[in-house]
Amino acid sequence: MKHEVVRTFRLMDNTWWNTFTWLAKVILAALDQYIENHGGYPACFDSDDEWVAELTKMRAGFAAMSAKGGFIRMEDQPIIEAGLRSFCEYYQGLWD
Repeated sequence: MKHEVVRTFRLMDNTWWNTFTWLAKVILAALDQYIENHGGYPACFDSDDEWVAELTKMRAGFAAMSAKGGFIRMEDQPIIEAGLRSFCEYYQGLWD
């Protein structure tokens, strides 16, 4: 299609071995922008506040995964798991 934009990229060598941390940083930045500038919420939520709370849960999980040095603390594991579950469940709700 002539309107389709295709971008290709290569991971830097120092990113390749720790892809989950790199992706967590990308998703974290996207969630930060989305929380600030979303235009609606999925029909399964009753209000914008509920949706923002769910997005914030996702954000907390990805923030813990993108901690400096790429090391995940054991006490952050429940936050990460909750954020990932929420992200997976509502992935298709990330629209605007």
